[in-house]
Amino acid sequence: GDPCFSLATAAACSASTLSGLGGLGCGWDSTNLRCLSTLYGADCGYGLQCVCQDSWFGPYCSQECPYTVAAGATKSYCNGQGFCDDGASGSGKCSCNPTYYTRWCNVTCVVQDCQDAAQQGQWMCSTEGTCVCLH
Repeated sequence: GDPCFSLATAAACSASTLSGLGGLGCGWDSTNLRCLSTLYGADCGYGLQCVCQDSWFGPYCSQECPYTVAAGATKSYCNGQGFCDDGASGSGKCSCNPTYYTRWCNVTCVVQDCQDAAQQGQWMCSTEGTCVCLH
């Protein structure tokens, strides 16, 4: 079973973390009787590695994926137009849906619109969602 979910092995979790063998830094907080990583919304997985909640990443699950917030709305990760590379080994980068760009997937760019506006040349969309002439 998982040592972090057993109070009987809480001492082992704590000792393992203190000796530097706690996986990615997940361990047992004997004062508050919880996994250290739950401070960032995670749980301890097998081998004391952190298991992040959706949209959180990094070894301690302490970093949140990029999001936007419309007035009066809730967080929209990757602007609802992509998927975040989350998890303990994730990068936190959004992979945007086609025609959406930037770190937050909040700018649209359509190559055909670039070509229609210029009426000549060959165009592409940059990573920032702007039209770029190839030649």
